[in-house]
Amino acid sequence: MRRRLTEHDNFGYLTVALVVLLFGTALADELGLKLGQLLVQLAIVATLAIGVWGTNRRTHWFRTRLGLILASLVVILLGRWLETALLWLLLLLGYLILTSWLAMEQVLRGDSVDWNKIVGAVCVYLLMGLIWATLYMLIALIEPSAFAGLRPGPWYQGFPELVYFSFITLTTVGYGDIAPVSSLARFFAFIEAVVGQFYLAILVASLVGIRLADWRGNGD
Repeated sequence: MRRRLTEHDNFGYLTVALVVLLFGTALADELGLKLGQLLVQLAIVATLAIGVWGTNRRTHWFRTRLGLILASLVVILLGRWLETALLWLLLLLGYLILTSWLAMEQVLRGDSVDWNKIVGAVCVYLLMGLIWATLYMLIALIEPSAFAGLRPGPWYQGFPELVYFSFITLTTVGYGDIAPVSSLARFFAFIEAVVGQFYLAILVASLVGIRLADWRGNGD
């Protein structure tokens, strides 16, 4: 019998799936597989739909979830043959923002904190990295010289590199092999660094602290 994801266990699955899919993006880029990149992006959309949207019990959202998946598939296919990268990235950006909002609502819902909510906060952190990577890709499409260190080529080739740059910026590691050059790219880069640090220091640390306090209180 198939087991249905619930709001008590969905984030563990989703976090592992996102890590695997990010690895798939890097692997497809390493092997130079254009179709592989597009399939991985579609898999990210489907994974988020199952892991976050799928746990929402409001049945009138069903068509919205199904519509987003089908629309993403159509845009990916159009992007494969008509090179509509801008349309696909705008759709992906909107989808990631909406999904992050839903995930954050679930993390902050209620008074109690369980381990699924803590893992959910980590999942939102990963989604933040993908949101900024999509923003950077849009900037690079509009202004190709916005980032130094990107390999010349089609957008799907630069996307994995900007995913890497986004997470390096989010964690404030900053290796420097890819650097923002334009004013707009620099603005989003330092905003991402600030948001990433405050997110870990305030939200995740607070959730862990509340969970540990509850655990110790129950232990007493």
